[in-house]
Amino acid sequence: MVSHYSHMGILSDHSEVLQQLDQELARTSELILKYFGKEPFGFCAPGGFYRGLQGHPKQLGILWNHGHRFIRTDGVGPPEQPMPALFTQPYWHIQDGFPELFEVPANG
Repeated sequence: MVSHYSHMGILSDHSEVLQQLDQELARTSELILKYFGKEPFGFCAPGGFYRGLQGHPKQLGILWNHGHRFIRTDGVGPPEQPMPALFTQPYWHIQDGFPELFEVPANG
């Protein structure tokens, strides 16, 4: 899994944020292909978010369109117990329309 994320607020649905996410994924994928000869197929958000990208189908769609088939965005517990998400099991993003996009949460 390769982390290629610039710490921007990817949970935002603002078009400029979504466009920046799309551009950064494209550019980083190009660099990984150039230097390692392989396109990335996984995405790791630094630290992660409570419930990951559940409820964010636009962001999931961008990741899917860039060839990512597994992600690690679910990395913290609920606000009353923010770090880490101790017992979150892996899951598919079925509810957001991506039944073949696999979430592998970070567990502490």
